Amino acid sequence: MTKGPGRPSTALLAEMGDAEDAAAAFVAAIQAAKRRRFLLAAALDAERLEIEALAQARDALLRRHPYRGS
Repeated sequence: MTKGPGRPSTALLAEMGDAEDAAAAFVAAIQAAKRRRFLLAAALDAERLEIEALAQARDALLRRHPYRGS
């Protein structure tokens, strides 16, 4: 595995480089997933706030104009 005293072979260096690249890609994928999760949570929170606002507007309209049924 080594050439000379303590020098790694080029194959070993290539494998180490591949492993580092794979680890970096893995970390990047996890970070991207965390960003997507954060953005999805923010979007869901915005939807919840919009639904609450619509419900309040509906309630205000019903107070002014009660539904009489058919």
